Amino acid sequence: MEINKKCLNSGEHILGGRSDKKFFNDLNRSRYHNKKRKEKLRTFKKTDNQLHINHEILEKFYELTKGERKGIPLELLLKEGFDHKIHFGIPVKIDAKLRARSTYYSYEYAYSYNWEEKEITIFKSRLKWFQKEYS
Repeated sequence: MEINKKCLNSGEHILGGRSDKKFFNDLNRSRYHNKKRKEKLRTFKKTDNQLHINHEILEKFYELTKGERKGIPLELLLKEGFDHKIHFGIPVKIDAKLRARSTYYSYEYAYSYNWEEKEITIFKSRLKWFQKEYS
């Protein structure tokens, strides 16, 4: 009984061999898996590049405000190429007026978002793991 199988990489018909054979040869198997890894890495690189861009923008505005906790309009950051959706973790804290406050991280800088004013406040991060490794 002959089963009509095709190589996952090249689409060539596979003749003979094991019944569960998926590739025509080792070269096709390697190319198929390398292509899958490359696609996966592309997503990580895109995110990492945006994190670096965000970090540079936060650093620039932190220096402009001389470290004071002033609200910076989100529009200014967006014009520079800032993407507020790309960041590290979001620990949520409840303040005295029972409002949720989120802090977003981008390497040694942290920022919080004021939803009413549509402003971002930038400050130096107090993450202990970051200070140990990078200071």
